Amino acid sequence: TLDAPRPPGVRWGRMAVILLLVALAAGVITAGLQWLKPKPAELVLTVTPADGLVVHVDGATQRASSPVSVTGLERGRHNLSIERAGFETWVATIDLEAGGRRDIAVDLTPMGQRLLTLRVQPESAIVRVDGRQLTPEERAGPLPTDPGKALRVQAEADGYLPLERVVFPDKETEKVLELVLQPTPGQVLVTSEPSGAAVYLDGKRAGRTPFVRKGLDVRTPVRLRIEAPGHEPYDEVLRFGEARNLQIMRSLKASPR
Repeated sequence: TLDAPRPPGVRWGRMAVILLLVALAAGVITAGLQWLKPKPAELVLTVTPADGLVVHVDGATQRASSPVSVTGLERGRHNLSIERAGFETWVATIDLEAGGRRDIAVDLTPMGQRLLTLRVQPESAIVRVDGRQLTPEERAGPLPTDPGKALRVQAEADGYLPLERVVFPDKETEKVLELVLQPTPGQVLVTSEPSGAAVYLDGKRAGRTPFVRKGLDVRTPVRLRIEAPGHEPYDEVLRFGEARNLQIMRSLKASPR
């Protein structure tokens, strides 16, 4: 004999039971995988001195004060470094266990005294460090400085543009700072008789007299030429030397008829 067809409600009930069993199995598998996955580790750094710290863990950087807690670390080896102005950089490699916590106490070592050597041109320049003018002896030899402290170095001389630099001597035991002052730009004023003569500088037409040109490099000679109709041209090589302003007044000779 043939079985009678089951009512639709029975078939849907069985499907619901099967789906429920599949869902329960998936939940059990997911929970098992989560249980098998290694738990993250935690690292706690207690640092002296406690403030102004820059902590690097596997290339990731954070600025913090002690104690420093680093969470979410994987099991295995990690590279650490701690920086602070005025102290030597602390570097270490550590191993962490899954789900564990490791506490490390670090006493940073103060940096030794740093030396700063100044090389200034021109030698006649006045040099100041943090507003105090240096003596010839201080300029000649290495200058002791406190690690972790920024220094403001200024140099000035007559006929030159002043120069200022901010120096951080932390990273190097002995640092050499070169300060080369640039000359104050020169200016030339050219007048002539007759007035309105053409002025050439280094072979290029520059204007007519009375003529003024600013911003000239005083280290480089300038070829000057003055021309006027009916007069002989005038040529001269201008050199500034220690001067920064040159005044040239020339009377042009009439051309022979």
